[in-house]
Amino acid sequence: MKKYFAFLLLMGVVSIALIALADNTPADKNAAPDADVEALKNQIAELQARVQKLEEQTRTLEGTVATMQKPRLVPLLQPGNPLSFKLPPSNSQQPKIWGQREVNGWTVYIVPCEQGQ
Repeated sequence: MKKYFAFLLLMGVVSIALIALADNTPADKNAAPDADVEALKNQIAELQARVQKLEEQTRTLEGTVATMQKPRLVPLLQPGNPLSFKLPPSNSQQPKIWGQREVNGWTVYIVPCEQGQ
């Protein structure tokens, strides 16, 4: 019986101590929310400015992509045009193949660019 009474007394003291520790309201509790609110308002303003800047960049990039997707006209190659390709004379012989090798399963032919005379 004494053990039971001591146990109840100990539990009462512990519960009172927990209640006292749980009620730890600071004296300047009203001052802290004002500072927190101001900090949050500043952060919101910064984030809104950042969102506006990113939206402007997105509009600019979307316009750039739209202009890049438009087809561009390429001038046709004319015989007198310096961009035209020079074909070898029709009476020339085909170059001799110097060798045939296999690289990574692909057949590769070694052909000289110019033939020595």
